[in-house]
Amino acid sequence: MSRQNVLNFHKLSDAAGGARIEPHFTYLSGLADLLSRSGRYMPRWVRIFYATVWIEPSRDYIKFMFRGRPRILSRAEIADALGVDLNDTRLHELAYPGAIPPRHARCGGVLPPFERVSICYRQPFLPESSRAPTRLTTEARVVHNALRRSLLPRMGGGEAVTSIQQWLLLHILSHTPFDIVDFLLCEVEESIADGVKAGRQ
Repeated sequence: MSRQNVLNFHKLSDAAGGARIEPHFTYLSGLADLLSRSGRYMPRWVRIFYATVWIEPSRDYIKFMFRGRPRILSRAEIADALGVDLNDTRLHELAYPGAIPPRHARCGGVLPPFERVSICYRQPFLPESSRAPTRLTTEARVVHNALRRSLLPRMGGGEAVTSIQQWLLLHILSHTPFDIVDFLLCEVEESIADGVKAGRQ
């Protein structure tokens, strides 16, 4: 068994100069508990899941193998298992409308309007302003790095704030609800598509 990454909100607040970070995660039912839940996971089970999972195109349910038996889970069942709520807002559809996995590799994506995303960046922030990580406010930078270690661990580099990262950060900092289950399923799709692409190279 291996330890999973968990968020420590006290340490995050210290890193943000005393700013309260936990409310950015508690506003969405179940999110804080999901990301701060300590425990261990089984790498072998994870590998089997990724090797066998099939995600229905509309992401209404998934199929996978577990202990030699096929399993089917609906979005509602996944939400119940994770302790989160479903929502009509799907972030990957905002960032990559109409794209198929791997979405981030096929197109740069649609960026959030600067009027909305300006809460993430140091002022003055204009339409032509850079959206590089170095321009994030201290609080936004801490939240962004926490998300890169939890909901977005697949994202590497850190030299840019991608469109999906901007949409996610905007929703978190503005306490705007979104569908966590759909977000996670899209990230599973992205990981699988990246693996297939790497295998063909």
